[in-house]
Amino acid sequence: MRLSFNVARASLYPHISGLSPTLLFERSDSLLICWGDCLMNMIINHPGVTSNEAEAYSSRKSSVKCEMAWELDCVGCDVQSIDADFVAVLGLTSKASQTELEKDEELHFVELQIIKRSDGSVTASDVLPLVVSNRTVDDKPCTREYVLYSSFSTPRMEDSIESEGEEILDEEATDVDIQNIIMNTMVSSINEERPKKSFIDQHMRWSIESYRRAIIDKYYEEEDSISVSSVNSEDSDDYTFLFRQDNTVSCSAKTLTNVPIMVVRSRDDVVLTQIRDVDDSIENAQVAKNYGMALQHGLNHRQMLRKHSLGELIDDFLTAVLNPSSTVEDYESPRQLSIRRLEIAAKATPILFGADIRLWQHWVYEFSCIPGGLLILRPYVPVRDPKLPAEIYNMFLQSMFKEISEMLLKGAAETDAGLVAVHDNAVDLFLAAVRAWGASSSLRDRMKLHQAVLADGANTPKGLNDQPRFYKEAEIALNARMKQSAAVYLKYERNLEEDPFMDSEHPPPMPLPPSGVIYDSLFGVDVMKSFFVKILKDMKVSSLDTTLHPSKIACLEVLAELHFMEGSYSKALEMYLKIGSQLLPYNLKNIELNLLDSILERDCIYSDPASYRRHLHVLKMVKSNELHRLLVVSAVDDEEDTPLVALISLVGLEDAGQFIIDHCMLPESKAYTTHATSLSLPIDLVAKQLKSYPKLLFWLLHNILCNKPEIYVTFPNTAVPPSSVTKLHKVHFDLLIKFEKLDMPERKLSSIPSFDELNRQSPLLVFLKTALPHGGIRSDDVRLTLERHRAGEKGPTSKKSSSSSKLIVEYPHLFAHELAYVIERSGKGDEEDSIKILNLYLEGVVSLPHAVQYAERNITHSSMLWDNLISYCLNTKENGGRGTVTKSDGALFGSLLEVAARSGADLALLVSKIPTNMNIDGIRYRLVAAISDYQTKLNMHESAFEVLSQDKVTLLREHYHRSKRGTRVNLYAAEQPFVPVKESEDEDSVNIVLKPWKEGKERLASRRRNRQGQGRQKGMTNLGISLPRSLEIH
Repeated sequence: MRLSFNVARASLYPHISGLSPTLLFERSDSLLICWGDCLMNMIINHPGVTSNEAEAYSSRKSSVKCEMAWELDCVGCDVQSIDADFVAVLGLTSKASQTELEKDEELHFVELQIIKRSDGSVTASDVLPLVVSNRTVDDKPCTREYVLYSSFSTPRMEDSIESEGEEILDEEATDVDIQNIIMNTMVSSINEERPKKSFIDQHMRWSIESYRRAIIDKYYEEEDSISVSSVNSEDSDDYTFLFRQDNTVSCSAKTLTNVPIMVVRSRDDVVLTQIRDVDDSIENAQVAKNYGMALQHGLNHRQMLRKHSLGELIDDFLTAVLNPSSTVEDYESPRQLSIRRLEIAAKATPILFGADIRLWQHWVYEFSCIPGGLLILRPYVPVRDPKLPAEIYNMFLQSMFKEISEMLLKGAAETDAGLVAVHDNAVDLFLAAVRAWGASSSLRDRMKLHQAVLADGANTPKGLNDQPRFYKEAEIALNARMKQSAAVYLKYERNLEEDPFMDSEHPPPMPLPPSGVIYDSLFGVDVMKSFFVKILKDMKVSSLDTTLHPSKIACLEVLAELHFMEGSYSKALEMYLKIGSQLLPYNLKNIELNLLDSILERDCIYSDPASYRRHLHVLKMVKSNELHRLLVVSAVDDEEDTPLVALISLVGLEDAGQFIIDHCMLPESKAYTTHATSLSLPIDLVAKQLKSYPKLLFWLLHNILCNKPEIYVTFPNTAVPPSSVTKLHKVHFDLLIKFEKLDMPERKLSSIPSFDELNRQSPLLVFLKTALPHGGIRSDDVRLTLERHRAGEKGPTSKKSSSSSKLIVEYPHLFAHELAYVIERSGKGDEEDSIKILNLYLEGVVSLPHAVQYAERNITHSSMLWDNLISYCLNTKENGGRGTVTKSDGALFGSLLEVAARSGADLALLVSKIPTNMNIDGIRYRLVAAISDYQTKLNMHESAFEVLSQDKVTLLREHYHRSKRGTRVNLYAAEQPFVPVKESEDEDSVNIVLKPWKEGKERLASRRRNRQGQGRQKGMTNLGISLPRSLEIH
């Protein structure tokens, strides 16, 4: 490169000869030269030296290589090394060519420049305001008056000596015995040379670029891919650095000691210069409004902070995140804040605040001023380390509920499903906060309740989506109450795998707190109860008390949670039942929508929507705390109070109804109300509460009849059924009549139903078969009621009503099977009733098998019934679901032959009744199948008789074998008194009565006579089997 020496400023030194060069050995083989406006670097290659710089030069003589030569824009006074890439030049320059020159201003000034070695560009420059005295403006400054000193260019010894000294210093720092090192060196082998550590100059151990990236502006020149601004243009700074695993400077003190210190000396003044520190970088970031970068510098190098404090940096950072405006001063101005920025600020609070209660209190208030801010901040509020004052938690919950209440009040008339889901989610978040900050024992008990619900619904997980979520929330909250710590404070560079508490969705297993109620709520329970009770009182004054308002439901649920925390489970149940009462007008319509179809139709199964399973844990709370009596005792005093109906409205009929059926018992005395631990629900009190809801009562009585008949129709432990139950039979019968559907049978009389269809019975018929024997309903009243409804008459049955013989049947298929059963069971049994029953089966039920079975079953009038049945089928009239149709074939009589063969009737009689020229399709095959079936049945009866005979002989042989065994009798003297056996440790021990001698002897003789067949010979009956007399059965 050609060096230019003719561009020195003319106003200073027109000739280069007027200047003296400055020489600086920055290394033993590197020489810096600053001469006028020229800057050079010479590399000296010594012979025999092997280095990277001297590999290309292998001559024996020393050689010099010019590695750098640049032209300066000033007159160089002095030069110093900064690092391997930069040098510092102290130079003089003039203002003669500048237009902004003013009077009495210096024509020349001193400037410190940082020049890059590779291209000679000025990276940084600064004018030094040195004091000048006793010199006129026209005087030229002398370059020798200005000297630049650096801590990197202090005098030193040779490289080998310096490296040995560093080794000794390192060994002293590690507490190594120097005498042992010297002795080991002396006794070591001569040929064994110890590797020597090469000495590195001070300026080669430090880089100004790495210092700037680490301390000053790390992300200033990097790509935007790591910044939030690349994700969303709303952010102008990197606010998510707290949640990334960045490699920060490990030791700030070491970084600070490696920074060079420079001194500029003039004739009249001395200036100390130093590279910018962390405070300077923070100020520059704040000027650029990059508060995220300023906080990042402060956190990375908080040991080097002098002017700023972390509290101020944290406040500025959160203010900038929560305020998208341009300046911090505009914080109170209207702003458009996104949920993402709000989540960033909330997620950063536990990292930045730690155990600083002042910061928590201040920013909880700031978040409360932002709509939705508390809902997002709640998961990050500490609950253990630190534990904030109760006033903060009280204010937090009260402010949150006021905000949610306003939201619900404005959106009460909304029909959009999305907005309704948002409102429900807000209420869920608030309730989760109340549970998480309540007593730890309530979290433990809640986990047990939800776990019991999940265990019951393991096989049917339909609609249990809320229960796993509630269980997970309680588990996470309890884990935080037991293990939450402020150890994450200012440790944003931690590894997520090493910090198990960072992932709150999958907490490690923890032990449950001890049993019993623990009063360790973070907020004041009494304060919160007073707050919500006042809100409910205000609602009573307003019109909200008479309407279904979500805010009132939320208040009641919060009060239930507060009572649950205190262990007042009865009051908690009362609040839950009030919620069910509030939801009753809406839920009852959904419950009764398909309720009757599930009873009257076999293929329809009732199922509650998934929304009703939200409060399934209430049933488990009732069971675990034995609160059953609270569901029925209130109905004794107040007939309008229906807690069971409220429970059905709360958890749904499917689960609440099953709960009622499982615990429903026979009626008890009035003393039942005094038993606080009773686990049963008397059926009369349950029916009394459901009296105003006939469909619910109908469903309950039907399910009790099917699933728990021992308390309704069978009564295994009592001979006379309770009167209250027999009264329910009358109510049940009226409900069956009221809700019966008029179905027209679609089949024809000639079509033979399947066995399943033949055995199918209506709910009314099932009820009549089981309830009529108990006298709750009389057969005559049932017959009259059924005939009146078949005639189209409605209303209650009275004694003055017309007789059944004068009624005209309007609905022949209605209650046909039930009426036939009632007449057959309790009728007169004459021919008129028999013919009427047969007609009901043929024309009402439209079932030929039922008619044939009745003709076979009625032995008294069987012949007459068969004649009528054959006559009915031979008249070629077929009765169907749509009326009577005349036929000219023998299809109906062929069906009669097939059904009679199944029932075992006399086929010869039927065949003899077939008219001449009647065409019956498949009569040959039907008769063959009937004879084959008869032979099969006959073989079955014969085989059964043989098995019976063999079993009889086997049992008699076993009896004969057992009768030959001896009987041990303990005989005692007559004068020996009765001696009871003392109670032993065995709980099943009994008292043995010792018989006297004479009584035992007579008993032994009586047994012997009986065994030899000498007693009661006249009453014996011979079975036709040749056996000894003693084995004959009598």
